[in-house]
Amino acid sequence: MFEQLIAYLRRYSRLQVFAACIVLALIWLRLFACLGATRCAPPQAPPAPAAAIAANAAPAAPALRAHRSLSNCFGFHCPGRVTTRTLVWLIASFFPATAILYALYNLLVRLREVEHAARVTGLYYLYADEPADDAEAWRQFQNYARARFWEYYNPWELMVFALGAGLLTVVLAELVIAKHSAGYLGKPLDVETLPVAFTAAAGLLGSTVGSMLFILRRYRTFNIYAFTYFQVLVAIAAGTFAGTFWHFMLAENLALFAAFAIAFLAALNIDYMVDLMVVLVARATGQPGVAPPPSDLATVIQNPDALDVLKTMSIFSVAELINTDPMRLYLNLPQPIGAIDGWIDAALLRFNFPGQVEAFAAAGVRRFSQLLNRFAETVTAVAAPYPHAAIQWRMLPAQELIPNVNLDAVFTAVSELALNGRYDRQFAVVSERFRVGRYPAP
Repeated sequence: MFEQLIAYLRRYSRLQVFAACIVLALIWLRLFACLGATRCAPPQAPPAPAAAIAANAAPAAPALRAHRSLSNCFGFHCPGRVTTRTLVWLIASFFPATAILYALYNLLVRLREVEHAARVTGLYYLYADEPADDAEAWRQFQNYARARFWEYYNPWELMVFALGAGLLTVVLAELVIAKHSAGYLGKPLDVETLPVAFTAAAGLLGSTVGSMLFILRRYRTFNIYAFTYFQVLVAIAAGTFAGTFWHFMLAENLALFAAFAIAFLAALNIDYMVDLMVVLVARATGQPGVAPPPSDLATVIQNPDALDVLKTMSIFSVAELINTDPMRLYLNLPQPIGAIDGWIDAALLRFNFPGQVEAFAAAGVRRFSQLLNRFAETVTAVAAPYPHAAIQWRMLPAQELIPNVNLDAVFTAVSELALNGRYDRQFAVVSERFRVGRYPAP
Protein backbone atom coordinates (compact mmCIF):
# COMPACT_ATOMS: atom_id res chain seq x y z
CA MET A 1 0.00 0.00 0.00
CA PHE A 2 2.76 2.44 0.96
CA GLU A 3 4.80 1.62 -2.14
CA GLN A 4 1.74 2.19 -4.31
CA LEU A 5 1.23 5.60 -2.69
CA ILE A 6 4.86 6.56 -3.35
CA ALA A 7 4.57 5.42 -6.97
CA TYR A 8 1.36 7.44 -7.36
CA LEU A 9 2.99 10.58 -5.94
CA ARG A 10 5.99 10.18 -8.25
CA ARG A 11 3.69 9.76 -11.21
CA TYR A 12 1.75 12.90 -10.32
CA SER A 13 4.71 14.92 -9.14
CA ARG A 14 2.88 18.23 -8.97
CA LEU A 15 0.76 16.95 -6.07
CA GLN A 16 3.83 16.59 -3.85
CA VAL A 17 5.01 20.08 -4.75
CA PHE A 18 1.65 21.72 -4.10
CA ALA A 19 1.18 19.90 -0.80
CA ALA A 20 4.66 20.83 0.45
CA CYS A 21 4.19 24.49 -0.54
CA ILE A 22 0.82 24.73 1.19
CA VAL A 23 2.18 23.22 4.41
CA LEU A 24 5.16 25.59 4.43
CA ALA A 25 2.96 28.64 3.78
CA LEU A 26 0.56 27.70 6.60
CA ILE A 27 3.40 27.15 9.08
CA TRP A 28 5.06 30.42 8.17
CA LEU A 29 1.83 32.42 8.44
CA ARG A 30 1.17 30.75 11.78
CA LEU A 31 4.60 31.95 12.93
CA PHE A 32 3.58 35.47 11.91
CA ALA A 33 0.42 35.16 13.99
CA CYS A 34 2.37 33.86 16.99
CA LEU A 35 4.93 36.65 16.85
CA GLY A 36 2.21 39.25 16.56
CA ALA A 37 0.03 37.83 19.32
CA THR A 38 1.59 40.02 22.01
CA ARG A 39 1.11 43.11 19.89
CA CYS A 40 -2.38 42.30 18.66
CA ALA A 41 -3.94 41.13 21.92
CA PRO A 42 -5.82 43.97 23.61
CA PRO A 43 -5.05 44.59 27.26
CA GLN A 44 -7.41 43.43 29.92
CA ALA A 45 -10.07 45.97 30.92
CA PRO A 46 -9.50 47.53 34.37
CA PRO A 47 -11.77 46.23 37.10
CA ALA A 48 -14.91 48.33 37.41
CA PRO A 49 -16.03 49.67 40.78
CA ALA A 50 -18.98 48.13 42.52
CA ALA A 51 -21.15 51.13 41.76
CA ALA A 52 -20.54 50.80 38.02
CA ILE A 53 -21.37 47.13 38.19
CA ALA A 54 -24.63 47.90 39.88
CA ALA A 55 -25.41 50.61 37.31
CA ASN A 56 -24.44 48.41 34.29
CA ALA A 57 -20.88 48.94 32.89
CA ALA A 58 -21.87 48.59 29.21
CA PRO A 59 -20.16 51.89 28.12
CA ALA A 60 -16.74 50.29 28.69
CA ALA A 61 -17.18 47.96 25.67
CA PRO A 62 -16.87 50.65 22.95
CA ALA A 63 -13.63 51.88 24.47
CA LEU A 64 -12.26 48.35 24.46
CA ARG A 65 -13.28 47.85 20.83
CA ALA A 66 -11.68 51.17 19.91
CA HIS A 67 -8.44 50.09 21.55
CA ARG A 68 -8.56 46.79 19.67
CA SER A 69 -8.95 48.58 16.34
CA LEU A 70 -5.90 50.70 17.07
CA SER A 71 -3.72 47.81 18.27
CA ASN A 72 -0.43 47.42 16.48
CA CYS A 73 0.04 44.01 14.81
CA PHE A 74 3.45 44.22 13.10
CA GLY A 75 2.45 47.60 11.70
CA PHE A 76 0.14 45.93 9.17
CA HIS A 77 -2.96 47.57 10.67
CA CYS A 78 -3.72 51.15 9.77
CA PRO A 79 -3.21 53.31 11.69
CA GLY A 80 -0.07 51.64 12.95
CA ARG A 81 3.70 51.64 12.64
CA VAL A 82 6.30 49.21 11.29
CA THR A 83 8.03 47.53 14.18
CA THR A 84 11.33 45.71 14.43
CA ARG A 85 9.48 42.42 14.32
CA THR A 86 7.82 43.45 11.06
CA LEU A 87 11.18 43.87 9.37
CA VAL A 88 12.59 40.69 10.88
CA TRP A 89 9.65 38.61 9.67
CA LEU A 90 9.72 40.15 6.19
CA ILE A 91 13.47 39.57 5.78
CA ALA A 92 13.23 36.00 7.05
CA SER A 93 10.29 35.39 4.68
CA PHE A 94 12.75 35.53 1.79
CA PHE A 95 13.84 31.93 2.39
CA PRO A 96 10.45 30.16 2.50
CA ALA A 97 9.14 32.44 -0.27
CA THR A 98 11.97 31.55 -2.67
CA ALA A 99 11.57 27.86 -1.81
CA ILE A 100 7.86 27.99 -2.64
CA LEU A 101 8.41 29.89 -5.90
CA TYR A 102 11.24 27.59 -6.94
CA ALA A 103 9.19 24.48 -6.17
CA LEU A 104 6.14 25.74 -8.05
CA TYR A 105 7.82 27.08 -11.18
CA ASN A 106 11.38 25.77 -11.46
CA LEU A 107 11.70 22.48 -9.62
CA LEU A 108 10.45 20.32 -12.48
CA VAL A 109 12.31 22.26 -15.20
CA ARG A 110 15.38 20.04 -14.96
CA LEU A 111 13.35 16.84 -15.11
CA ARG A 112 11.50 18.05 -18.20
CA GLU A 113 14.81 19.07 -19.80
CA VAL A 114 16.35 15.64 -19.19
CA GLU A 115 13.28 13.84 -20.51
CA HIS A 116 13.19 16.02 -23.61
CA ALA A 117 16.88 15.43 -24.33
CA ALA A 118 16.42 11.69 -23.84
CA ARG A 119 13.45 11.63 -26.23
CA VAL A 120 15.25 13.61 -28.95
CA THR A 121 18.55 11.74 -28.78
CA GLY A 122 17.20 8.28 -27.94
CA LEU A 123 19.07 8.06 -24.63
CA TYR A 124 16.08 6.46 -22.94
CA TYR A 125 17.05 3.09 -24.44
CA LEU A 126 20.09 3.11 -22.13
CA TYR A 127 17.82 2.71 -19.09
CA ALA A 128 15.30 0.23 -20.48
CA ASP A 129 15.54 -3.44 -19.57
CA GLU A 130 14.62 -5.52 -22.64
CA PRO A 131 11.61 -3.42 -23.69
CA ALA A 132 9.00 -4.94 -25.97
CA ASP A 133 8.61 -1.74 -27.96
CA ASP A 134 9.48 1.95 -27.99
CA ALA A 135 6.60 2.89 -25.69
CA GLU A 136 7.72 0.35 -23.10
CA ALA A 137 11.29 1.66 -23.25
CA TRP A 138 10.09 5.23 -22.70
CA ARG A 139 7.88 4.21 -19.77
CA GLN A 140 10.76 2.39 -18.07
CA PHE A 141 13.01 5.40 -18.55
CA GLN A 142 10.44 7.80 -17.12
CA ASN A 143 9.93 5.62 -14.05
CA TYR A 144 13.68 5.43 -13.48
CA ALA A 145 14.34 9.13 -14.09
CA ARG A 146 11.49 10.32 -11.86
CA ALA A 147 12.41 7.97 -9.04
CA ARG A 148 15.98 9.30 -9.07
CA PHE A 149 14.77 12.88 -9.46
CA TRP A 150 12.68 12.80 -6.31
CA GLU A 151 15.62 11.33 -4.43
CA TYR A 152 17.69 14.41 -5.29
CA TYR A 153 14.90 17.05 -5.30
CA ASN A 154 12.53 16.00 -2.55
CA PRO A 155 10.15 18.97 -2.10
CA TRP A 156 9.54 18.11 1.55
CA GLU A 157 13.23 18.31 2.34
CA LEU A 158 13.43 21.60 0.45
CA MET A 159 10.58 23.07 2.49
CA VAL A 160 11.91 21.82 5.82
CA PHE A 161 15.36 23.35 5.35
CA ALA A 162 13.92 26.60 3.93
CA LEU A 163 11.65 26.82 6.97
CA GLY A 164 14.65 26.16 9.20
CA ALA A 165 16.63 28.99 7.58
CA GLY A 166 13.73 31.41 8.07
CA LEU A 167 13.09 30.35 11.65
CA LEU A 168 16.77 30.65 12.56
CA THR A 169 16.84 34.17 11.16
CA VAL A 170 13.81 35.14 13.23
CA VAL A 171 15.14 33.57 16.43
CA LEU A 172 18.61 35.12 16.16
CA ALA A 173 17.15 38.49 15.25
CA GLU A 174 14.84 38.30 18.27
CA LEU A 175 17.81 37.56 20.50
CA VAL A 176 20.22 40.05 18.96
CA ILE A 177 18.36 42.93 17.33
CA ALA A 178 15.08 43.37 19.22
CA LYS A 179 15.57 45.85 22.02
CA HIS A 180 13.68 43.88 24.64
CA SER A 181 15.95 40.85 24.01
CA ALA A 182 19.32 42.53 23.41
CA GLY A 183 19.87 43.05 27.09
CA TYR A 184 20.59 39.36 27.52
CA LEU A 185 23.64 39.62 25.24
CA GLY A 186 24.77 43.16 26.06
CA LYS A 187 23.52 46.66 26.54
CA PRO A 188 20.45 47.97 24.71
CA LEU A 189 21.09 49.03 21.13
CA ASP A 190 20.33 52.72 21.65
CA VAL A 191 23.43 53.58 23.70
CA GLU A 192 26.65 55.19 22.53
CA THR A 193 29.08 52.47 23.58
CA LEU A 194 29.39 49.38 21.39
CA PRO A 195 27.68 46.34 22.97
CA VAL A 196 28.32 42.78 21.93
CA ALA A 197 24.87 42.74 20.34
CA PHE A 198 26.13 45.20 17.71
CA THR A 199 28.80 42.89 16.31
CA ALA A 200 26.47 39.92 16.58
CA ALA A 201 23.88 41.88 14.62
CA ALA A 202 26.51 42.80 12.01
CA GLY A 203 27.36 39.12 11.59
CA LEU A 204 23.68 38.21 11.32
CA LEU A 205 23.05 40.95 8.77
CA GLY A 206 26.10 40.01 6.70
CA SER A 207 25.25 36.32 6.64
CA THR A 208 21.58 37.05 5.82
CA VAL A 209 22.39 39.41 2.95
CA GLY A 210 25.04 37.03 1.64
CA SER A 211 22.60 34.13 1.85
CA MET A 212 20.01 36.10 -0.11
CA LEU A 213 22.52 36.80 -2.86
CA PHE A 214 23.60 33.15 -2.79
CA ILE A 215 19.99 31.96 -3.21
CA LEU A 216 19.27 34.47 -5.99
CA ARG A 217 22.33 33.40 -7.97
CA ARG A 218 21.33 29.77 -7.74
CA TYR A 219 17.66 30.52 -8.38
CA ARG A 220 18.57 31.98 -11.76
CA THR A 221 20.57 28.92 -12.80
CA PHE A 222 18.07 26.28 -11.51
CA ASN A 223 20.67 25.14 -8.99
CA ILE A 224 18.75 25.01 -5.70
CA TYR A 225 18.54 21.84 -3.63
CA ALA A 226 17.48 21.07 -0.08
CA PHE A 227 21.19 21.14 0.79
CA THR A 228 21.32 24.76 -0.45
CA TYR A 229 19.04 25.94 2.35
CA PHE A 230 20.86 23.76 4.86
CA GLN A 231 24.07 25.54 3.83
CA VAL A 232 22.29 28.87 4.35
CA LEU A 233 21.19 27.74 7.81
CA VAL A 234 24.78 26.88 8.74
CA ALA A 235 26.11 30.13 7.27
CA ILE A 236 23.64 32.30 9.22
CA ALA A 237 24.43 30.54 12.50
CA ALA A 238 28.19 30.65 11.90
CA GLY A 239 28.12 34.29 10.78
CA THR A 240 26.17 35.44 13.83
CA PHE A 241 28.38 33.68 16.34
CA ALA A 242 31.52 34.71 14.47
CA GLY A 243 30.35 38.31 14.77
CA THR A 244 30.06 37.81 18.51
CA PHE A 245 33.63 36.49 18.66
CA TRP A 246 35.04 39.40 16.68
CA HIS A 247 33.73 41.76 19.36
CA PHE A 248 36.35 40.41 21.74
CA MET A 249 39.21 40.09 19.22
CA LEU A 250 39.23 43.43 17.36
CA ALA A 251 38.89 47.09 18.15
CA GLU A 252 35.45 48.62 17.92
CA ASN A 253 36.18 50.42 14.64
CA LEU A 254 37.09 47.09 12.97
CA ALA A 255 34.77 44.63 14.69
CA LEU A 256 31.60 45.73 12.89
CA PHE A 257 33.17 45.68 9.44
CA ALA A 258 34.98 42.37 10.03
CA ALA A 259 31.81 40.74 11.40
CA PHE A 260 29.70 41.86 8.44
CA ALA A 261 32.32 41.15 5.73
CA ILE A 262 33.36 37.72 6.95
CA ALA A 263 29.76 36.60 7.48
CA PHE A 264 28.82 37.91 4.02
CA LEU A 265 31.67 36.04 2.31
CA ALA A 266 30.98 32.89 4.33
CA ALA A 267 27.36 32.90 3.19
CA LEU A 268 28.42 33.19 -0.45
CA ASN A 269 30.96 30.40 -0.02
CA ILE A 270 30.97 28.40 3.20
CA ASP A 271 34.45 27.11 2.35
CA TYR A 272 35.75 30.64 2.97
CA MET A 273 34.78 30.37 6.64
CA VAL A 274 36.29 26.89 6.86
CA ASP A 275 39.58 28.03 5.30
CA LEU A 276 39.70 31.08 7.57
CA MET A 277 39.16 28.98 10.68
CA VAL A 278 41.83 26.52 9.56
CA VAL A 279 44.33 29.36 9.14
CA LEU A 280 43.49 30.95 12.51
CA VAL A 281 43.64 27.64 14.38
CA ALA A 282 46.93 26.72 12.67
CA ARG A 283 48.39 30.11 13.58
CA ALA A 284 47.23 29.84 17.19
CA THR A 285 48.38 26.25 17.76
CA GLY A 286 51.39 26.16 15.47
CA GLN A 287 50.04 23.07 13.72
CA PRO A 288 49.85 22.97 9.91
CA GLY A 289 46.39 23.13 8.40
CA VAL A 290 44.82 20.21 6.56
CA ALA A 291 45.22 20.63 2.81
CA PRO A 292 42.12 20.03 0.66
CA PRO A 293 42.13 16.85 -1.42
CA PRO A 294 43.81 17.31 -4.83
CA SER A 295 41.54 17.40 -7.84
CA ASP A 296 42.18 17.14 -11.57
CA LEU A 297 38.62 17.99 -12.60
CA ALA A 298 39.71 21.47 -13.68
CA THR A 299 41.58 19.88 -16.59
CA VAL A 300 38.25 19.02 -18.25
CA ILE A 301 35.77 21.35 -16.49
CA GLN A 302 36.38 25.10 -16.31
CA ASN A 303 32.98 25.96 -14.83
CA PRO A 304 33.30 26.90 -11.12
CA ASP A 305 29.59 26.34 -10.42
CA ALA A 306 29.78 22.82 -11.83
CA LEU A 307 32.92 22.08 -9.81
CA ASP A 308 31.15 23.28 -6.67
CA VAL A 309 28.18 20.97 -7.28
CA LEU A 310 30.49 18.03 -8.03
CA LYS A 311 32.24 18.69 -4.73
CA THR A 312 28.91 18.40 -2.89
CA MET A 313 28.40 15.09 -4.73
CA SER A 314 31.80 13.94 -3.39
CA ILE A 315 33.31 13.77 -6.89
CA PHE A 316 36.85 15.15 -6.86
CA SER A 317 38.65 13.50 -9.78
CA VAL A 318 38.31 12.65 -13.45
CA ALA A 319 38.23 8.95 -12.53
CA GLU A 320 35.22 9.49 -10.24
CA LEU A 321 33.50 11.60 -12.90
CA ILE A 322 33.61 8.94 -15.61
CA ASN A 323 32.50 6.25 -13.15
CA THR A 324 29.38 8.23 -12.21
CA ASP A 325 26.15 7.34 -13.97
CA PRO A 326 25.27 10.05 -16.53
CA MET A 327 21.71 10.31 -15.24
CA ARG A 328 22.98 11.30 -11.80
CA LEU A 329 25.07 14.05 -13.37
CA TYR A 330 22.14 15.26 -15.48
CA LEU A 331 19.82 15.54 -12.49
CA ASN A 332 22.32 17.21 -10.14
CA LEU A 333 24.22 19.59 -12.42
CA PRO A 334 22.32 22.67 -13.64
CA GLN A 335 24.38 23.05 -16.82
CA PRO A 336 22.99 22.06 -20.26
CA ILE A 337 22.95 18.35 -21.13
CA GLY A 338 25.30 18.95 -24.07
CA ALA A 339 27.89 20.61 -21.83
CA ILE A 340 27.81 17.69 -19.39
CA ASP A 341 28.23 15.21 -22.25
CA GLY A 342 31.22 17.22 -23.43
CA TRP A 343 32.85 16.99 -20.00
CA ILE A 344 32.29 13.24 -19.86
CA ASP A 345 33.70 12.93 -23.38
CA ALA A 346 36.87 14.85 -22.57
CA ALA A 347 37.27 13.03 -19.24
CA LEU A 348 37.11 9.60 -20.93
CA LEU A 349 39.96 10.53 -23.25
CA ARG A 350 42.11 12.04 -20.50
CA PHE A 351 41.58 9.18 -18.05
CA ASN A 352 42.21 6.32 -20.49
CA PHE A 353 45.09 7.92 -22.41
CA PRO A 354 46.71 10.44 -20.06
CA GLY A 355 50.13 10.32 -21.70
CA GLN A 356 48.81 10.89 -25.21
CA VAL A 357 46.42 13.79 -24.66
CA GLU A 358 48.78 16.36 -26.18
CA ALA A 359 49.52 14.17 -29.21
CA PHE A 360 45.80 13.64 -29.74
CA ALA A 361 45.13 17.38 -29.39
CA ALA A 362 47.78 18.17 -31.99
CA ALA A 363 45.88 15.92 -34.42
CA GLY A 364 42.53 17.52 -33.53
CA VAL A 365 41.30 14.70 -31.28
CA ARG A 366 40.17 16.29 -28.00
CA ARG A 367 37.31 13.98 -27.10
CA PHE A 368 36.86 10.26 -26.76
CA SER A 369 33.94 10.17 -29.18
CA GLN A 370 36.21 11.42 -31.95
CA LEU A 371 38.11 8.14 -31.81
CA LEU A 372 34.89 6.20 -32.45
CA ASN A 373 33.55 8.59 -35.07
CA ARG A 374 36.83 8.84 -36.99
CA PHE A 375 38.28 5.34 -36.80
CA ALA A 376 35.50 2.85 -35.96
CA GLU A 377 33.92 1.05 -38.89
CA THR A 378 31.06 -0.70 -37.09
CA VAL A 379 29.70 -0.99 -33.56
CA THR A 380 27.41 -3.97 -32.95
CA ALA A 381 25.62 -5.36 -29.93
CA VAL A 382 26.65 -8.83 -28.75
CA ALA A 383 24.36 -10.80 -26.45
CA ALA A 384 26.62 -13.71 -25.42
CA PRO A 385 28.12 -14.49 -23.00
CA TYR A 386 26.77 -11.17 -21.67
CA PRO A 387 25.49 -7.98 -23.37
CA HIS A 388 28.32 -5.80 -24.66
CA ALA A 389 29.48 -3.98 -27.77
CA ALA A 390 31.94 -5.22 -30.40
CA ILE A 391 33.90 -2.56 -32.30
CA GLN A 392 35.38 -3.17 -35.73
CA TRP A 393 38.11 -0.67 -36.63
CA ARG A 394 38.97 0.58 -40.09
CA MET A 395 42.24 -0.10 -41.83
CA LEU A 396 43.92 3.27 -41.80
CA PRO A 397 46.03 4.70 -44.61
CA ALA A 398 49.33 6.35 -43.68
CA GLN A 399 47.96 9.91 -43.92
CA GLU A 400 45.38 9.22 -41.20
CA LEU A 401 47.89 7.99 -38.64
CA ILE A 402 48.55 10.25 -35.63
CA PRO A 403 52.24 10.96 -34.90
CA ASN A 404 53.57 9.72 -31.55
CA VAL A 405 50.42 7.64 -30.95
CA ASN A 406 50.25 3.85 -31.21
CA LEU A 407 46.76 3.59 -32.65
CA ASP A 408 46.78 -0.21 -32.55
CA ALA A 409 47.23 -0.07 -28.78
CA VAL A 410 44.55 2.64 -28.52
CA PHE A 411 42.05 0.58 -30.54
CA THR A 412 42.78 -2.49 -28.44
CA ALA A 413 42.23 -0.54 -25.21
CA VAL A 414 38.92 0.92 -26.42
CA SER A 415 37.73 -2.51 -27.59
CA GLU A 416 38.53 -3.95 -24.17
CA LEU A 417 36.57 -1.16 -22.49
CA ALA A 418 33.60 -1.90 -24.75
CA LEU A 419 33.94 -5.61 -24.07
CA ASN A 420 33.92 -4.95 -20.34
CA GLY A 421 30.62 -3.08 -20.60
CA ARG A 422 31.33 -0.92 -17.59
CA TYR A 423 31.28 2.34 -19.53
CA ASP A 424 28.53 1.53 -22.00
CA ARG A 425 26.27 4.34 -20.86
CA GLN A 426 29.12 6.83 -20.83
CA PHE A 427 30.14 5.81 -24.36
CA ALA A 428 26.53 5.95 -25.50
CA VAL A 429 25.84 9.49 -24.27
CA VAL A 430 28.93 10.89 -26.01
CA SER A 431 28.81 8.89 -29.27
CA GLU A 432 25.69 8.38 -31.36
CA ARG A 433 27.44 5.67 -33.37
CA PHE A 434 28.10 3.66 -30.22
CA ARG A 435 24.57 4.26 -28.89
CA VAL A 436 22.84 3.11 -32.06
CA GLY A 437 25.03 0.01 -32.33
CA ARG A 438 25.01 -0.99 -28.66
CA TYR A 439 21.35 -0.18 -27.92
CA PRO A 440 19.36 -0.93 -31.10
CA ALA A 441 15.68 -0.03 -31.09
CA PRO A 442 13.33 -3.01 -30.54
